Amino acid sequence: SNVQSIKEHLNADINYQNKLLRFIENHDEPRAAVAFGADASMATSILHFLCFQRYLKAKKFQLLNCTRPNFVLR
Repeated sequence: SNVQSIKEHLNADINYQNKLLRFIENHDEPRAAVAFGADASMATSILHFLCFQRYLKAKKFQLLNCTRPNFVLR
């Protein structure tokens, strides 16, 4: 069933889950900021920043070392 597959996905191996990005908003639901309130939204933003800071630093170095297309260099 769909419920069972969702449970299995959420309980997957931690190494697999560390590579996932989950979204808490959907187009047919109220905005998360409205649903959870300003304080909870701010706390969530801070937690996301702290959790993904290492990932963002790694990506920044990758972007700095990549070759730009010719049209960007003109």
